[in-house]
Amino acid sequence: MAMATFEMLDDAVLENCLSLHGQQNFLQKLMQVSLEKDGLCWMGPPCSWWTWISSSKHKRTKARPEGRAGHPTVAFHNTIAQFVADAIMTCIALGVHFVLEQPLTSVLPDFEAVRTALTEAQAKSIVIPLWKFGASSHKPLILWGTAPWLTQLSNVAEKISATQASSSQLANDQSRPGQIHVPGPTCTLAIVGENGQVTGIRADMAASSSYPACFCDVVAFLHNAHLKSLASKRAAMKVVSILGRRHPELRKQWFVEGLLVFL
Repeated sequence: MAMATFEMLDDAVLENCLSLHGQQNFLQKLMQVSLEKDGLCWMGPPCSWWTWISSSKHKRTKARPEGRAGHPTVAFHNTIAQFVADAIMTCIALGVHFVLEQPLTSVLPDFEAVRTALTEAQAKSIVIPLWKFGASSHKPLILWGTAPWLTQLSNVAEKISATQASSSQLANDQSRPGQIHVPGPTCTLAIVGENGQVTGIRADMAASSSYPACFCDVVAFLHNAHLKSLASKRAAMKVVSILGRRHPELRKQWFVEGLLVFL
């Protein structure tokens, strides 16, 4: 599966989504993806200024996801959110599947422009506990998108047997002073002080931002399986078209389904 990356940390000019050169570069890559049948755009914009951990600074809520728009850093991330919305609309126009990934507590999907784009795309959402794929913290993700295998990915996660704390338990843990022990082998993502102040553990938060290799392998497998399925369907329809000219009776659903099994 051919891939191209767009990461601001790799190139602050050509891969900066807020610069003209960066936006042109992103659009060129997206157009290249659109040339492939059922191409995929995976977006993981910075989440640190959209989650509850930094809420004392950004003041974002689901009702007011724009937060303190006058704060320079909040305004910066709001601009990135607008870029995400524009990227989704571009994916729709180009016929490219997309996935938008955020932590479950992020309010980025509630940002007006992003919410409008997701609605326009008729995107579906699933929740994935990354620790089931070997991550060092629980960190449930929410994936919004049009990738045709999202439900299958959710089913894979559900079939991985492990003990999982309920969402109500997590909510209760976050409301009490002390450490927030996210169910997982090693990570504590934040500490809540006696006055309710939240301090993120930088090293653990940085570690939790990476996808486990197992998760990446499953996503790649599901997308490749989808592409192979499409290729088989196209081959079957071509055979039916050729044979159907001489044998119209073969233009039946049962014959197409039989070919798909064979292919």
